[in-house]
Amino acid sequence: MKANHGMWILVASVVTLSATWMVMPWVYGVLLAGIVAVSVYAWELRARLKVIQNQQEWTHYAWAQAMEFLPDPMYVVDLNDKLVLANAAFYRQVGRTKESCLGRDVKTLLHLKPEDKPCPGCLARLERRDAFFTKERFDHTNPTGKPIEVTIRVIRDNRDAPIGILSGIRDLSHLRAAEEVLRISKERLNSAQQLAHIGSWELDLGGHQLHVSDEMSRLLGLPSDASCVDLDTYRSFVHEGDLARFDHTLEESIANESEIHLDYRLLMTDGALRIVHQHTAAMLTPAGKVQGVACTVQDVTEHKQYENALFEQKERAQVTLKSIGDAVITTDVNGFVDYMNPSAERISGVSIDHAMGKHCRNVFQVSDERTNAPIKDIVLRCLNTRSDCLHLDHNLLLRPDGSEVAVKITAAPMHDKQRQVTGVVIVFHDVTEMRTMARKLNYQASHDSLTGLINRREFEVRLAEAVDRSTIDRSENVLIYMDLDQFKIVNDSCGHAAGDELLKQVATLFQSRVRESDTLARIGGDEFAVLLHHCPVTKAQLIANAFLADIQDHKFFWDNRHFGIGVSIGMVVIDGATVSDRDVLGKADAACYVAKDRGRNRIQLFKDTDGEMLEHRGNMRWVNEINAAFDEHRFVLFIQEIAPLLAGTTCSHAEFLIRMRDRDGSIILPGQFLPAAERYGLMRAIDKWVVQTVFTELAVLARQKLLGRKIYSINLSGDTLSDPAMLQFITDQVGAGDFPAENICFEITETAAISNLGDVTRFMSRLQAQGVKFALDDFGSGLSSFAYLKELKVDFLKIDGSFVRDIVDDPVDYELVSTIHQIGKLMNIQTIAEFVESAAIFDKLASIGVDYVQGYHVSKPFLYDETRIVSDKGLTA
Repeated sequence: MKANHGMWILVASVVTLSATWMVMPWVYGVLLAGIVAVSVYAWELRARLKVIQNQQEWTHYAWAQAMEFLPDPMYVVDLNDKLVLANAAFYRQVGRTKESCLGRDVKTLLHLKPEDKPCPGCLARLERRDAFFTKERFDHTNPTGKPIEVTIRVIRDNRDAPIGILSGIRDLSHLRAAEEVLRISKERLNSAQQLAHIGSWELDLGGHQLHVSDEMSRLLGLPSDASCVDLDTYRSFVHEGDLARFDHTLEESIANESEIHLDYRLLMTDGALRIVHQHTAAMLTPAGKVQGVACTVQDVTEHKQYENALFEQKERAQVTLKSIGDAVITTDVNGFVDYMNPSAERISGVSIDHAMGKHCRNVFQVSDERTNAPIKDIVLRCLNTRSDCLHLDHNLLLRPDGSEVAVKITAAPMHDKQRQVTGVVIVFHDVTEMRTMARKLNYQASHDSLTGLINRREFEVRLAEAVDRSTIDRSENVLIYMDLDQFKIVNDSCGHAAGDELLKQVATLFQSRVRESDTLARIGGDEFAVLLHHCPVTKAQLIANAFLADIQDHKFFWDNRHFGIGVSIGMVVIDGATVSDRDVLGKADAACYVAKDRGRNRIQLFKDTDGEMLEHRGNMRWVNEINAAFDEHRFVLFIQEIAPLLAGTTCSHAEFLIRMRDRDGSIILPGQFLPAAERYGLMRAIDKWVVQTVFTELAVLARQKLLGRKIYSINLSGDTLSDPAMLQFITDQVGAGDFPAENICFEITETAAISNLGDVTRFMSRLQAQGVKFALDDFGSGLSSFAYLKELKVDFLKIDGSFVRDIVDDPVDYELVSTIHQIGKLMNIQTIAEFVESAAIFDKLASIGVDYVQGYHVSKPFLYDETRIVSDKGLTA
């Protein structure tokens, strides 16, 4: 365009000059040519300005159109901060129209403070002719209350001269809201990690830097602002025993892009050792490339401690359950078996593999042993019971092989922490052996060990029941009381073994005659009784005659010797008029006594009109008299000295003897009331009174320092020796005594010892352990004495007075006493001779070497009181 205009100007100038040269003088030509040239230039300049104006208008329009497409406010100001151009978003931002904004100061429009320049640093950049893009933030609040960001760029012309400033405004409300949400999320994450003791860290593979969370810093004991540590620093916290596994976990997670769980130990800065659980996962880029590792780390030290404690507790429980003998089964709340201990398999005969998952009622078949009724659902009964525990006794557990086990069942519900029932534990306690033992003990307690018949105690119980029943239904029963005749001949001549065999044969004879409904018992040494239930007296007499005939026809053989025996029988009718079982026994005893007195081998029915029976029953008054003596305190103690026979013996004896005062003050000898007491079970009470009284008196002597080494003897009856309650009473008395137990010696008769050998042995052993001594009284009265002496660990043998009394005139008695003494000496047992009534007897005993003597020649029994005592030196006043 410029070249064309110049050419046209030159042509016009040449034409004009040629015309002028031809028409006018050359001066006018030059002037005309100049005018023409100037006009042409002016016209060209005008055209160029028009083009420039059009370009500026087009550029302004283009800027305006471009800015209109932008969602954020945009504006242009001149160098004086006057608004030149803006888009509609800007006018909406400032809340004004275009006409009210153009040419105004933009700081006023944006409500900026005077110090808040739209372009801090722009002037400096202008001075440096800095033309690159710059961005400044003005986080100020506009009139709408929203924070904004202003972006600025200098506008320059073609000569690089600044002509204005282009600015953009961005609403920061969403950004600030997002930043606030991010801040809150981070705080919540930190709080959650702190509460859960879970820290986290991220490993940047490029720089091997760990970005740790606040909780991770706290867990490691790092400063609170330590948000980034290198990998080696973290590894220094890892226990050296776990370091290899830790490194392997990181490598495997990176290599396989997998998630891995690992427990390891951290050694903290304070020296504490903590156990942590780490969850490791690879971090991937959007393209799927591993860029790092992210880990969560939870402090599980307490959890591991609880876990270990729980394991130990569970292990102890498992060992306990395996070791106990009871069967333990647990079920869920619906009754399905989920556990059995080994004892449960053994007792039930069911394997755990067979029982697991099956309902308890389908595995264990249990019934009531008394009714044989099945116990259908133990679990349901347990859950329905009001108590915490269900107890079922007398049960039978049926095993798969058909055998039965007696069990005691205990069932209790199991609860969780919320006291919700989670299941039931069932315990089967095998009581088969216990039941067998109990039945055996019950049998032994109610039966005679020799004959197998009912014993006296059980017979008295059944007799009392029969008496009560007769009182109610007016039924008639009969008691037959039998006492063997000539039994002592067999026992004394052939020994107790022969006597025992005879008693067993007699028991067999009697058993063949009684009905199943009747009760046959051995109630004494050679005494038997039969209780005929619902039996008239006429039929009872026939049965009694059969007993009598069987005994008379029975021939007993022993060691090629033949013995005949008899029986005396007393009969008593039990009906509605019967007073008591003791009354019945008294009448039966009286009738049997009359039968013996009238020639033996006969039957005697008790009649209230029989004078002889009434006389015998009169002896029963001693029972009432004895009871009255207890109530009226009419029992007294006598004492008799037992003197050492040989010189040099340093220890003397004395024996306490019981007497009864009559109501008039006279002394009643024991021979008058003790037989009745023995027959009617009063000896235990008498022995108890004697022991208690003697111990009280010896305590007084001990306090007065008069007891010394003297041994005081107390007689005990057979009833006392066989009574566990009396043994406990005497044991307690000895233990509570204020004097040495060695000062006490209990005397037991040979007859009582032999008839209750087991009880006597236990009785003696328990008291001898406390230091008490024992003497065997009336020794030698039975020919089998020596056979039983080995079983009885006695300290003294009291030689029966029947041998001592005639020792001077009867050489046999002399040899017997001498033999007894020699055997006692061999067994380290000291001997005491009774009934020493003269100096001649005393001298004979001295020649034998007997250790002690007792009798009227030494000392008569005298009333014991505190003014007359027997000390180590003998009788003193």
